[in-house]
Amino acid sequence: MAKLFAYHQFENVLDQGTLAELVDFTLTNEANYTLSNVARVGEKVIDTTSRYSLTLLKPSKFKHVFIEKLTALSDDIFYHLNMSRFKISKFEFQLSAHGNGAFFKQHIDTISHQSTGKSSRVISAVFYYHLTPKEFEGGELVLYPLPFLPGDDQPVVINPMNNKLVVFPSVAPHEVLPVTLQKSDFSKYRFSVNCWLHK
Repeated sequence: MAKLFAYHQFENVLDQGTLAELVDFTLTNEANYTLSNVARVGEKVIDTTSRYSLTLLKPSKFKHVFIEKLTALSDDIFYHLNMSRFKISKFEFQLSAHGNGAFFKQHIDTISHQSTGKSSRVISAVFYYHLTPKEFEGGELVLYPLPFLPGDDQPVVINPMNNKLVVFPSVAPHEVLPVTLQKSDFSKYRFSVNCWLHK
């Protein structure tokens, strides 16, 4: 018994000019990327046995680019995720970079607030981008079914294709498979913009 949450993929999300600006912004800010953290009982810690990647927490003007894009796609997002529309109270963003050996073990995106014990993250959206031609291997997103719900669904493996947006419920278990990259050049990494829509 296992049931997979609904998910959806959007391709060619940004125009080529905006995509090029995002790549340039990413490479220019290489020195500002730091080790990614994970949530542990209401606080964030670095645990490279669970998550090994780099993160930039302030995506600057691109926050507004993705707010506009996600807002424009919101009808399709709610429809494909089989969700009733709700008022989005907040958009949360971070940029991630995955080099050789980077990964994120199976987890969910609902972070419980230390004081309330509740999370307002409802929808996760991941936008993938990289320089072309692509030089890394791996880094796929795996969505896992819930084993206690009725169904015969199998895990779904999604390739991190350039200019692709993937959306899924934040409670859905998922994983980033390890990246293989022969070069240590930051510009060859697997990049993503991680977005969360709060209720």
